[in-house]
Amino acid sequence: MFLLILDKNPYKAAELVPDRLKFKQLLELCQLICSAEISNVYKKIYQGKELQEWIKNNRMWTFRFLNGLWFWHLEHIKAKPQTSLDIYKIRNDLLDSFDNKKRLKCPKTIIFRYVKEYKSIYPSNSELPIDIGIGQYKRYLIWKEERRGNKKCMNSTKI
Repeated sequence: MFLLILDKNPYKAAELVPDRLKFKQLLELCQLICSAEISNVYKKIYQGKELQEWIKNNRMWTFRFLNGLWFWHLEHIKAKPQTSLDIYKIRNDLLDSFDNKKRLKCPKTIIFRYVKEYKSIYPSNSELPIDIGIGQYKRYLIWKEERRGNKKCMNSTKI
């Protein structure tokens, strides 16, 4: 699990997540919110403790990021009604968990998490300054897309 944070603005960050990953990112975010004990809609998992802590410390930003993904999902994904209802409940639990009268503050850091096949100068689960983390996630996405392209080529090659 990871959060693809690609911009300081949470709505722009959600928009920049590739369409093919947006719904998965929304579901992973919901799972992390539940695992951070902000909601109990989904069963708690123990993966991603660093991300769970980050979410607890950046609830308003996370809520807006979730909203960006949520509205995209409503327009583009024909999810099961129960799935959409679960996401809605998690969204409301997150909203209820912070003082929404406070001004949105841009997080100063992000958790950079990636699969073990990826090579980086930063260890997975590193807490990085936000500008560095955004750059790292953009590079990581390029790597993932290149890998995906190679896999497509390999899958379409008949031997």
